[in-house]
Amino acid sequence: MDYSKGITPVVAITLMMLVTVAAAGTLYGLIQNTQDQARENAPEIELNPNTLNVESCWTEGSGPYQTSLSLRNEASDTINASDIDILVDGREKPHNLDTPSTEGLVEPRRTFIVEFTGLSSEDEIDGNSEIQFFMGSDSVDYRCRR
Repeated sequence: MDYSKGITPVVAITLMMLVTVAAAGTLYGLIQNTQDQARENAPEIELNPNTLNVESCWTEGSGPYQTSLSLRNEASDTINASDIDILVDGREKPHNLDTPSTEGLVEPRRTFIVEFTGLSSEDEIDGNSEIQFFMGSDSVDYRCRR
């Protein structure tokens, strides 16, 4: 008669899976809590010409319908460029953000690019176009002078 002591492989694998799921859930909870605390303690940045500086405006390519802006974060804190809403003459225009990080974060004293591409002749951005940058209730106005 064989009286083996121990647990069967099925029970062992089940227990290992339960421990793994519990550890993953605990780790997720800790990371989520840390992220929530970071969001709550993040400084509120007031958007104005002293915190967001438009360094230059230029046209690329063969037509005047590809305009880019170089903006600099003059704030003392990191900003999330993807949180900035952009209107040209009161309307949204298709644009891309070229930021130093893939998350759209721009460190203090760093520059990022806003590219308006594929614009039609009606959407052309010229020296008369008013460009507005919004973050929350704050805004910065700019005109491209070329």
